[in-house]
Amino acid sequence: EFILEAEELLKLREILTRVYVQRTGKPLWVVSEDMERDVLCQQQKPKLMALLIL
Repeated sequence: EFILEAEELLKLREILTRVYVQRTGKPLWVVSEDMERDVLCQQQKPKLMALLIL
């Protein structure tokens, strides 16, 4: 079951990454690196959360 949950989290991360790429216009590799390093600035995080709610 742990493996299934991990796979689900990876799928959610991929979806989140694609949404962020689509909404920001940044290349996939930039968004992926930023998410890996948690570089999203405090100003962008609320915007990202709003995008996910849409």
